[in-house]
Amino acid sequence: MVEEGLYSLNAICGTPEEGEFMLTVDFPANIYNQLLSELTQETAALIRCALRRQPFHYYVPEHERFTIGLAVEIGDTVYTNEDESYCPFVASQFIGPEDKA
Repeated sequence: MVEEGLYSLNAICGTPEEGEFMLTVDFPANIYNQLLSELTQETAALIRCALRRQPFHYYVPEHERFTIGLAVEIGDTVYTNEDESYCPFVASQFIGPEDKA
């Protein structure tokens, strides 16, 4: 959770051979709830529980990783810190996996 009602998802995209980059996607509470509805009940419960208490993040262990599609637009805000500047994408929809057990 970035702030009250604003969530963020980070993912490493690409391959070590071709190059990897970090993807950052922000989304409001209604899209967060849609994301949870697209996941298995077990994974959604783990994420929900982790984001209710500090440090307010959840790292998906390798054995729990999943693939999910998303519709995004480039955000309006550029964030800068001592290491980088970045502009998160903003999600408007998550598109769930075909098979959620």
